[in-house]
Amino acid sequence: AAEDLFWLGRYAERAEAAVRLLRVLDDLAEDWTSRPGTPGHVSLRLLLEACTRITTTFPGFAGPDAAALLEDPRPELLSLVVDAGRPGTLAHAVNRTVEAAHAVRDQLSLDTWFVLGSLERVLDEVRQAAVDETDQPLQPALARVLEGLLALAGLGAESMVRDVGWYFMDAGRRVERALQVAALLQHLVAPPGAPEYPTAVQALVLESVLIAGESIITYRRRHQGRPEPAGVAELLLADRHNPRSIAYQLDRLAEDLPHLPPEPARDDAGARERLAAVQARLREAAGTGSLAAPGDVVAALHAELTELAAGLARAHFVPVAPQRSLAGTPRWLP
Repeated sequence: AAEDLFWLGRYAERAEAAVRLLRVLDDLAEDWTSRPGTPGHVSLRLLLEACTRITTTFPGFAGPDAAALLEDPRPELLSLVVDAGRPGTLAHAVNRTVEAAHAVRDQLSLDTWFVLGSLERVLDEVRQAAVDETDQPLQPALARVLEGLLALAGLGAESMVRDVGWYFMDAGRRVERALQVAALLQHLVAPPGAPEYPTAVQALVLESVLIAGESIITYRRRHQGRPEPAGVAELLLADRHNPRSIAYQLDRLAEDLPHLPPEPARDDAGARERLAAVQARLREAAGTGSLAAPGDVVAALHAELTELAAGLARAHFVPVAPQRSLAGTPRWLP
């Protein structure tokens, strides 16, 4: 049950990150696909290529058919919404969320099933419209999916008892949100080796990052003018008061870990030690001004967060095989 709740939190958060990114991409595709040579068209291509890397839905916009898909991105965007058999898509994350919820249905509010049912219905409608070759816009469907995911998050926050299962679910959500924000920044905010782009292109890309990271209003309230990489990185990486930042997720995860069962003795570092190391790296980057060029910092953070998530799973969900004496082992066994 703990494992299913952990993955319920992760997949729900993964679905939310996917739908936010897809809303941005679909909106830009509507505006700029047919306007080559403009800053908006260049920004759209950069965002589409990054989308494949962020969601790991290769080959997509980064594969051998990328040129054709970039010229007409709608078929690939539709696949990223409805193809449940393709890991990394919105439909895949929603399906896994539903499966995890069914495995722990006795832990969840009855209202949860209204929300999950609505998510499946919306995706089925979009899928059927594609089969019928009906030109249905994606934005209304994506808005309904996001609405359902926000309702699911609200039910988890307001309707579940704070027992050990809830802390596993929240830990999964915090780890996944941190990973998704790190991936967004890694591939779109000053990635290592990226060429210099015109100011208008960079501004539109950074604005898209802020929208996908649900932080555009906060940024505009604090800053005047075009978005800058350092400001975006500071808000989404190091701002401990921004509920969408990596620093905020790490603080909440630090509050969750003491409520989990003790980890078994092991040779490598435990979750608390790994978390402390990630927090220390983030504080050091913020203190030394490294967020002005955050690419290397975010890449390292993403790797450490991935290992932290894997370490949590190893510690709590992988059964330890009992040691067995070799005495009396049948001769036909190796």
